[in-house]
Amino acid sequence: MKIDIKALIHRLEQVSQAVKKEFSDINAVQLNWKENPDTWSIGECLEHLMITNKLYFKQFDQVLNHQQKTFWERLPFLANFFGGMLLKSLTPKPTHKIKAPSIFKPSQSKVSIQIVQDFIQHNQKVIEYFQQLQLKNPQTIITSPAASFVTLRLGTAMQILTNHEERHLFQAQQIKENYTH
Repeated sequence: MKIDIKALIHRLEQVSQAVKKEFSDINAVQLNWKENPDTWSIGECLEHLMITNKLYFKQFDQVLNHQQKTFWERLPFLANFFGGMLLKSLTPKPTHKIKAPSIFKPSQSKVSIQIVQDFIQHNQKVIEYFQQLQLKNPQTIITSPAASFVTLRLGTAMQILTNHEERHLFQAQQIKENYTH
């Protein structure tokens, strides 16, 4: 399967623009508001994306530095299985709720309004990684930070991270829309 990394980069840029447009002028109360204690706030959505993306930076650095493959990364059928499963479930527009692995969860505390700017800067780093990685083989197998036995093809991981950003942007927009004073 051909991966259009330039299109993924464009989608990430659109997420950054939307976050800036939608959330730059909200206050701390609105940023941290939740419909109920079991849901996330806008700030937590952004923090979650930053945590998740950052945990993939190690894998991206390993690809860029041609590091040795792990045992699990030598089993391509696992990458096909996990990659396909995650790509199907992490769609840009949520069709169902997915529980985030604990390693990817936000702090669940009050988030500073600085998170909006921090996210935009962080997303630029994700874009820079994608730009560097477009020169690498998208079929390269990497390990998910969630579990050492979960492997993904690099191109699939990039698609998943992009879908994931769009998914939580949509969630944050819904939270803003549902905000009650």
